[in-house]
Amino acid sequence: MRLTLLTNLLVNFPSPGFMSLPVKLAVRGIVLHSKAIIGIDSQRRQVHFSLVEPYDENSEDDDDVQNHILQSLVVESEIGDVDRHTLKNVRKVENFVLEYLRNLLNNEIVWPNYHTFILDD
Repeated sequence: MRLTLLTNLLVNFPSPGFMSLPVKLAVRGIVLHSKAIIGIDSQRRQVHFSLVEPYDENSEDDDDVQNHILQSLVVESEIGDVDRHTLKNVRKVENFVLEYLRNLLNNEIVWPNYHTFILDD
């Protein structure tokens, strides 16, 4: 699976719309390590979904990669116009995206947080 995001970074200094930088982010190689909790409420026709973080009793470091749900993720970045100068694989941008996605998973879907899906007729 590969997810590609194309957008423009607008620089509004010294004037609005002073510069526009095309940004391309590609995310691939997603590896999740987790157990899923699924609760079904048939009366309300809802499904509740959450993930449980892996736990290793022998690990002393909470920042260990083995303790993250998002174990592996490859982010490729391109900043700039393809016809002109382009910066590829900008490590700071890629690390930012990786940490953002890890935090998003932890704050939105990891137990005790969950998502509810309403089933329509």
